[in-house]
Amino acid sequence: MTRYLGERQQDCLDGLDVFKSWSRRDRRWTWSTPSETTRIFESLVRRGLVTKTIEDGVAVYRRKE
Repeated sequence: MTRYLGERQQDCLDGLDVFKSWSRRDRRWTWSTPSETTRIFESLVRRGLVTKTIEDGVAVYRRKE
């Protein structure tokens, strides 16, 4: 499971590696797949916008303060 914690917390489903986000381009809610979720969050880590920690075997991404 991937969780994103921060100012714009994504709606996560317990036990599933997906998240729901608002698409400005499509103007609707979309669900990401596990690989898309990981790719998006890892790119945010590389850009220095979020931090990644492992808590109880779960990857937790937090917006940098």
